[in-house]
Amino acid sequence: KLKEALAPGNYWAKKAPALVAMVTNNSWGMTLGERHYAPFELGMAAMAYQLQAVQEGLYVHPIAGFNADLAKEVLGIADEDSIMVLMVVGYPGDSSHLSEKHLESENGKRDRLPLESVHAFNHFDKQLKPKGK
Repeated sequence: KLKEALAPGNYWAKKAPALVAMVTNNSWGMTLGERHYAPFELGMAAMAYQLQAVQEGLYVHPIAGFNADLAKEVLGIADEDSIMVLMVVGYPGDSSHLSEKHLESENGKRDRLPLESVHAFNHFDKQLKPKGK
């Protein structure tokens, strides 16, 4: 039933054997003043989950394209809690059902940003901010 919450662009995830909901609530983590660390802590847990899954030979793809209210209802997650991301977990499958856009993305060249656009030393560089922010 959780797969019914997927956005149309994540049609491919309906073939995956597992979807994992990553859930948090600001009250679950450390809070210092106005800084809530629960989302950060969940991010670290999500990365550890992905690294372990890959170590075990699985493929993991985090997605934000889903109806969170429907997903919470299906999974019985409380209103005050947040599903930050779903992890699609499985093995590579037949790609014949993928759209042209997804085939290109799947098989395309992987480009990385230059280091200077994601890193600064000893100061915050305003160029690190996302464009238009």
